[in-house]
Amino acid sequence: MGISTQQKNNWLNKLSAIEKAAKSGPIKRLLYAPFAYLAGVIHHRFIYQLLRYPWETNASTFFGSPMRVLLPAGLDIYLLNAKTHDSEIRLAKYMVKHLQEGQTVIDIGAHYGFFSLLAAKIIGKQGRLIAIEAAPSNFALLEKNLRAHTQAQALQRAASNKKGSLTFYEFPPLYSEYNTTDSVQYEEAVKASGHTGEKIEVPAIQIDELLHAEKLKPSFIKMDVEGAEALVLSGMQDYLSLQQGVLAMEYLASDRQNESHQKAASILKAAGWLSYIILADGQLQACQDIEAYLESHHLDSDNIIWKAT
Repeated sequence: MGISTQQKNNWLNKLSAIEKAAKSGPIKRLLYAPFAYLAGVIHHRFIYQLLRYPWETNASTFFGSPMRVLLPAGLDIYLLNAKTHDSEIRLAKYMVKHLQEGQTVIDIGAHYGFFSLLAAKIIGKQGRLIAIEAAPSNFALLEKNLRAHTQAQALQRAASNKKGSLTFYEFPPLYSEYNTTDSVQYEEAVKASGHTGEKIEVPAIQIDELLHAEKLKPSFIKMDVEGAEALVLSGMQDYLSLQQGVLAMEYLASDRQNESHQKAASILKAAGWLSYIILADGQLQACQDIEAYLESHHLDSDNIIWKAT
C-alpha cells in the first residue's frame, strides 16, 4: 500500500511549518526544537570552530525516516527535520505531490541522502532508487542511511560523460556543498572559507550506460552536481532522447560562474525539454528564461524542473 493522500497532506503541512520556522528568528527556532537547537549551535559555534571536529548524529525527517547526518553540514535537518533552503523545501513539496509508488528514481549528487530517503519512502518497496555520490565522507553516510531500504542502491561514483576517473575536490563538512569536479565556480567562496579542499580521484559513471545495464526507465532524476551539469547530461543523451520522465536540476545565477548550467540548459532545450519553476505549493509554472527569473526574484540558485515537450 502506497502513501495515502492524507499522509502526503500531513507531510506538506509539516513542510509549511518547517518553512516558517526556517525563516523566523533564533527564538522561534529554539522553541521549535529546544534541545537540538542548543546542541547544534554549541557544536557549530564553539566545538567545530575550535577543533574542526564534525559530529555524526541521528536526525529525524518530516516524513518519518531516521537519518544520520554530519554536523555542522546537516544542521538544518538536525534542527528542523528537512533541508531548509527555500528551493529545497519547494523541491520536497514537488516530490511529495508528484512521485508515486513503484516509480524509479535516480538521485545524482545525493549528499547524505535526504532526497533519496524521501523518494524511497514514496516509491516504496515496489520502486527502485539509485543514489549516486562521489565524495567519500558523504557516501559513507548515504550508504548508512539507505541500508534499511531494499529498493535503494548507493553508488560511490561521479556522474560524467564517460567512464573512467575524475579529479574531485572534497571539502570539510561545513563546506561540503563545495564538493565538486569543477572548483572554478566556488573559487571566491573557497578562498573566503580558508579551505582549498582535498584533491582526489574518483570513479566516473555514464548515466546512459547505467540505465542500459540495469534496464531502468526513471520517472524522476534529481541532479545536484555543483558545476558538472553539462558533463552529466552529455552522458545521458539516450535518456533525454526518449523524452520521458522529469529532471530536477539545480541552476545557479549568472553571477555565480554558471557556464555549466547554461550549457546544460542548452543541451536540454536541444533535446526537446522545457523548463519549469516550482511554486510555493509544489506545483509547476513554465519558465522560458531562467536567468531572468532568478534575477527578478533575487535568487542565487533554484531547483528547475525539466520535462519533455
